[in-house]
Amino acid sequence: MTNATRDFVWVMRIFTFIYFIGAIGFFFLPEETFYLVNIGPRVFKFWEEIPMPSEHFWVTLSTSMMMMLMTTSFYSSLYPKMKGYLLMHMISKVTSISGFIFLFLHDRHYFAYAYGALTDSLVVLIVMGFYLRSFASGEVIETAASPAAMPENATPATATAGTSDSAGDSHSPH
Repeated sequence: MTNATRDFVWVMRIFTFIYFIGAIGFFFLPEETFYLVNIGPRVFKFWEEIPMPSEHFWVTLSTSMMMMLMTTSFYSSLYPKMKGYLLMHMISKVTSISGFIFLFLHDRHYFAYAYGALTDSLVVLIVMGFYLRSFASGEVIETAASPAAMPENATPATATAGTSDSAGDSHSPH
């Protein structure tokens, strides 16, 4: 493993921790989370505060998303050659960035929307920067089904279960 890949692994471990703390905060401290997000417009005196929700439906959804991102980051740190985990992470972040920008432009100018778009954009830049640095260092980045991406104790057959080709199992090491 190259130093650049080790750096990527550490960044993904840090994000694993951040997403876990975020999930706990969103679920158990939703009012406090909104309070912290609303400090921005109070201090900087621009854009609007986001109102406190009257229900907690969003809490389960945001907690679920944070736990999914935590797990994806964790597995990215365990198997940095498997780019599928990175893809899931980036799809989630690009979706939330797009949603925040759309809501900011078409709904209300809430500081929380701009803050969400900015923080998620920073996550994309950080993760992709470390990923591309790892890729540029000569580390081979594989798909989930390729033998080089397999964990040491896994076999190619377990990763490609249910798939076959006409020539048999072309991924077999024999």
